[in-house]
Amino acid sequence: ADAIHFSVYPVRIVSGTFSTTEPVISQGDIVRIYINASAAGLNLEPQTRIQLKIVPQPGVPTIVDRWTPDVYLGRYIIIS
Repeated sequence: ADAIHFSVYPVRIVSGTFSTTEPVISQGDIVRIYINASAAGLNLEPQTRIQLKIVPQPGVPTIVDRWTPDVYLGRYIIIS
């Protein structure tokens, strides 16, 4: 991930459609999305609200609404 790109890591792909050349996920697939917040200019303090908008090719966009942890224990944080 960098200032304008994010990375996706497959956790469980049931559809068989995800690859590095065709990173398409389908219903039932689980992926990790990596975002370099500091490179993107985001200042994510503890207890910051984060909204991710996931837009499928066909269908309705999904808004994922989460909060950053109360305390950061390291350089990386996991928001699930």
